[in-house]
Amino acid sequence: MVKRRNDDNKYIQILKYLNKDTPSIVPILLFIKSDAIKNEMVFFIVIFFRFLGLLIICGNYSNSSSASRDHLTISTIFRSICAYGLTEKLHITNLSYLIISIILFSLLLMIYILYYMSIKSIQNKNKLINLTILRIQVFFDVIFFILFPYIIEFLSFIFYIEFEGQNFIIKKELNKIVNIIIVALNSISIIGFNIQSFFHILSVNNPLDEKNNKIKLKYGRNKLLVISLIQNIIILESLVLYLSNDYITIYKTILNSLLIIFFIVLYLYSHYSFNYSTKTNYFINILSIFCFFSLLFEMLFNFIGYIIESYVILFFYTIFKIIISFCFNYSSNILYDKRMILLLQEEIFKIYDI
Repeated sequence: MVKRRNDDNKYIQILKYLNKDTPSIVPILLFIKSDAIKNEMVFFIVIFFRFLGLLIICGNYSNSSSASRDHLTISTIFRSICAYGLTEKLHITNLSYLIISIILFSLLLMIYILYYMSIKSIQNKNKLINLTILRIQVFFDVIFFILFPYIIEFLSFIFYIEFEGQNFIIKKELNKIVNIIIVALNSISIIGFNIQSFFHILSVNNPLDEKNNKIKLKYGRNKLLVISLIQNIIILESLVLYLSNDYITIYKTILNSLLIIFFIVLYLYSHYSFNYSTKTNYFINILSIFCFFSLLFEMLFNFIGYIIESYVILFFYTIFKIIISFCFNYSSNILYDKRMILLLQEEIFKIYDI
């Protein structure tokens, strides 16, 4: 009984930190975070999974839809561990895909029903002393949080099945009406999982649990929105494998140009705004810089016609990019610290001028 009362008090203490403008779903996710997302290493894995799509796209600038076996890229390795690679190895059929899609939709619906019940409990202030979170809700929420990129990539396969027919890794075997129903169902699921993911990130961005404040981002709202959108790029990572040669160059040029602009804007935004020095932010910065340099080097190799033909060379090439990423981040942090000092001095002088 004492333990139950302490757990309930923990939830109520979290509620006291929130203001009236906080979305109702945020306290629920903060409860789940305080119960389950305690391991910093697990959160690093979550971040890495969110970068899989970018790592795959930035790791191969080849204009060939079917790269030669002798043409080794880091994209091939990362693609083998994402939903596409796992689905290809498991030889999933159209019927199996239908069943899994319905299960995922049902689980998402169940989670939203549990959210609604928890929100109603929070709104009923007379029963706050009995406030609790079901273990099954915590379990599925954490699974969805960790495997979000795998889930939305898998759900997006229905579009490839519908438009690629027999060319995709999952062959189109069911009739058109069934597949169209799954298109609609999975579209709803992708939107639903994205909404849930945004609030997951929002809850991690607000470290109200002091015992677990290592796992935090502390980003601005605009940056959170951009991160929430860019993590969906994994849906496009296998598109290049099924485009005809006429469209691959256009697709690669547009996508990679947009990514270069994205990385530059993200860097400038971070450089000219206040950043919290946390391990999670540091890891995100390193991965972003690694993707940026991967894209630049792959573009250079494609321009000069250089092809990596050995796993040993690929290994040392990857290590080189990692070292470059750390060095660039270190130099950038020095410049950032100097800029923050200058801004602080300017603000102090303004105060004394007043």
